[in-house]
Formats: sequence, C-alpha cells, structure tokens
Amino acid sequence: MNKSDFTKGDMKPAKRKPILKSPLFMALLAVTIAALYLYAAYSPPPLNYSPPLEITRIKFYDNFFKLRHLLYKTIGDKRLCPKDIVLVTIDEESYGRLEKRWPWSRNVFAEFLDKLKKYGPKVIALDFALYGQSPDNPEADQRLAAAMKGCGNVIIASVYGKEKLYLGPYDILAKASAGYGVIGTIRDPDSAIRQFKIFALVLAPQKGGDISFSLKSVARYLDVPYDRIDRDGQNIVLESKDRRLSIPTDKDGRILINYLSDTEDMENVPIWKVMTNNLPKKKIFKDKLVLVSQTGEIFHDTALTPFGLRPGGLILTNVLNSMLSSSYITRMKPAPAVALVIMLYLVSFIIFYRVRPINGFFALIFIILAYLNISFSFFLNNLILPIFDVVVLLPILFMGITFYKYALIVLEGNELKKMAITDALTSLYTHRYFRFLLEHKVRQAVNFGQKCSLAVIKIVDLDKIIKEIGFDKGQAVQKKMAALITEKLRKKSSGAFLGMGEFAMLFPRVGMYEALGIVGSLRNNMKAAGFGITDDSLKPIVAIGVSAVNKTKFPRT
Repeated sequence: MNKSDFTKGDMKPAKRKPILKSPLFMALLAVTIAALYLYAAYSPPPLNYSPPLEITRIKFYDNFFKLRHLLYKTIGDKRLCPKDIVLVTIDEESYGRLEKRWPWSRNVFAEFLDKLKKYGPKVIALDFALYGQSPDNPEADQRLAAAMKGCGNVIIASVYGKEKLYLGPYDILAKASAGYGVIGTIRDPDSAIRQFKIFALVLAPQKGGDISFSLKSVARYLDVPYDRIDRDGQNIVLESKDRRLSIPTDKDGRILINYLSDTEDMENVPIWKVMTNNLPKKKIFKDKLVLVSQTGEIFHDTALTPFGLRPGGLILTNVLNSMLSSSYITRMKPAPAVALVIMLYLVSFIIFYRVRPINGFFALIFIILAYLNISFSFFLNNLILPIFDVVVLLPILFMGITFYKYALIVLEGNELKKMAITDALTSLYTHRYFRFLLEHKVRQAVNFGQKCSLAVIKIVDLDKIIKEIGFDKGQAVQKKMAALITEKLRKKSSGAFLGMGEFAMLFPRVGMYEALGIVGSLRNNMKAAGFGITDDSLKPIVAIGVSAVNKTKFPRT
C-alpha cells in the first residue's frame, strides 16, 4: 500500500469559512447599524423622524455654546458685549422703585419714550405687544402715539393669540410706529428656543406686518428698507443703494440663534434709571439700537436657552446681534454631514478591526477627542459639525467589534476543545477524554446514589478485515460502527473511540437492565447493517460487554 492510497480517502475539499467568522459579516453589520441610525437622525418628518433622538442631538450642541462663552469670558473677548445694542430692562427693581402696578399705563411708556428720546437712540424696539385700546385711559393711547411719532424710530412687537390668531398693535399706535412684527422665535421639541423665523406665520393686514420684529429693528438701524425682500438661494436679502443685508436661512426662512452673549455680558440698564435720569453714562444710548424688554421673573417672560432659563430680552439681543454683526451660525447640510460621519465611521472600523481591543479603546478616545477639538474649532467659526452622531456611533462601533472579536475567540476555543476531545474518524470522544469523563460520572453517581452503566464494544476481527480487503475498508467499518453507536446515545449518554476497533458507551442514571436493552437494540442494528461487506467470512465479529457501578465495591472495581 503506497502513500497515495493511504491519503486518498482522507483528502477533503477545504471548507468555507463560516459567515459569522468573515470580516465581511462585521462590516455589513456595522454599515447596517450606521445606516439605520443616520436614517432615523436625518430623515425629515414623517419618514423616520425621531423626536427623542433629535432632542438629544440638539441638546448636545448646547454644550458648545456654553464652552465657547466660557472661553471668551476667560480671555476677555469683546465680542461678548454687543456694541450696537443696549438692553433696557423692566425688572423687579424697576417695578418696586417706580411703584406702579403692572400692567403699567401707556402714559408710563409715553413718559419713558420722551425721556429716552433725549439720549439720541437710533432705534427703539419695544418687546411687548400694544394691541387693543387702553382699558383704563383711552387718552393714554393718544399720548403714547404722539411720543412714538415724536421719536420716529420706534418698532413694536405684535403677537399671536389662541389658535394662531394674529394680534397687531392698536391702530393709532401701529400708524405712529416705524414698524411692527411678530417676535419670530421658535421652540424646539424640548421647549427650548434655538431658532428664529424671519417671516410671520400669517400676513398682517397692515403694511410691514409680514417680517419679524427683530429684522425690522435691524433693517431700521442699518437704514435698509424692508418693503422689498429678495431671495438669493436660501439667503433672504434686504438692500439699499449702499448697504446689503443677507441672512442665511433654511427653506422655511429659519435661522439658528447664535447665542454668544449671556445676561451679564451686555449693556443692561433698568428702566427706572431712565425714568429718574440716573444713567451710568450720559451717551450710553447715543446712536444705539435700544431693546426694551421685560426681564423680571414676575412677568414670566423667560424661556429655555443653551445657557439655561433666560429672559426673552436676552434671546432677542442675541438675535439682533447676529444680524447686526452678520455672525450667523449654521449646521452642516445633511448630505455632507452624513458623508463625513460615514467616512470617519469606516476609518474607525478599519482601525478597531485591525488592532487589539485595548489599543482600539485608546484609538477610540483619541479619535473622539481629536474630532471634538476640530468640531469646536469649526464652531468658533460658526459652523456646527455632526458631533453627537460621531460621539454615539463610534463607541457603539467599538463595542460591537470588541464583542465580535471576543465571541470569535470563544467560538474558536470551543471548536479547538471539541477537536481535542473528538476523534476525527468517528466523531466520538477520544480515549483520553473518555477516561476523564468516566471517572467524573462514576464518582458523581456514587456520591449522589445514582445509577451508572458502561458498555464496551470491540470489533474482534478488524485486523483480518484490514488485511484481506484494505485499510480504507477497515476505516469504513469503524466509522459505520460509530454511527450505529451514536444513534443509541441518549441525551446525557456519551460514546468514545478507544482505538483500533474498540468503542465505549457511558450511560449516566441508567441501570444494568436498561443498559442491556439499549445494547441489545444496538446488536440488532449491527446485524442488519452489513457494513458494506458481501463476503460472510469477513463480516465484523463484535464482542460487547456491559457493566454497572457497584457502590459497595467502588473504587476497587
């Protein structure tokens, strides 16, 4: 028998690597996770829009506003103080000092405007609605209208009532003002104000009621007419002969509010100081845009912002300052944002997959910190990158790959263990492992008073079969015998190949008589099998012995 004859029967085609062990499987899984997340995050309503996910994402960006404010505060950046705006506040102190019951009579505001006019403000923006006739003193409306007309530069706010009912200023006040419009701030799903709308939701019947209060105030301050509005792409454009005001908006005419300044950063004058001529600087209002707003908690004019709960005057000041300084903050558009996230995701996938988990963890920390640093640099230049998406997806990717790698190690370890204890020819346990298993099961049976039986099977004439019809036929006989034995194994039973035609069957919790019944059935199957041998003189002769644990004589026998 030559070498080629010996190996011919053992040559098998190489098995394909299981799909779970293929890198392509992990790549496919990673791409699927990313695709589902990005679809949920960037699909507009009603496709697969997720309000909780959107709220979490926009709240995450609030931290950058706070961090930038802290940075500018630390280095003393002059941009924190709007140079063109002065905020006049109606606060608790003014309410107490002026000793006037709220809501104040319009005579009080008329007196205020007369006093403020002397300091030369360029525009006065009144952040409260003056709709309807004065309920207690109709003559006060005439006096306030005269004061507004005397200033010639007063912009007043209009509001929406219930069911989006538009409430414009009282007619004589509307005519006396230089313009009026809706505030235009918009609440996000978490009730915070981060966006501002240029246009009102409905058109006011009077001229000039179609754009926001803030934009009219800024246009008036910059001497840009607002009776004609053009669009340059998604930019809203107002222009005069020598000045052009271009505001980048989304398709709905919205902009993100660039929260640069907090309350303590801006020129802030309580209204009582104006009313009593007790100003810190006499020229504080000269040629400025003066915003008059309620800031006291008793007026309930507060809203959630990136800085926390703040008065409406702070929100409007940041809106006005954004337009006056052309400092608009924008998010990266969805298409490039998704492309950036996917690119970083794929690069991270390659890194995490190729390095050890501990190195992958340090790579994850480095990538996130580097990306956050780059993102904050872009944020300082008023561009918001998709930060939250990266911070969420990369750890999920790392944990998924790490789990996958450890799962493979466990699976491969189990396979190696199975190969070590399993005979390659018969797929039964090896002799060495069976000896260990036998000792363990027998001791367990003795200790817990259980039954345990053992059957040993031997092909007596295996040498003769091999000698007469070949080694391969002898291997086939042993393999068939193993298959017959496997058919008779119960749930907790074990079978072993002891070597050269010898087999064993271990039956935990099975007594002698039941084991004899199983072996008797096995003997019948052996007789019917034939083993593929036609010559009766060469058919296997099998000897079988059955024994059971004797608890009184163990471990001597």
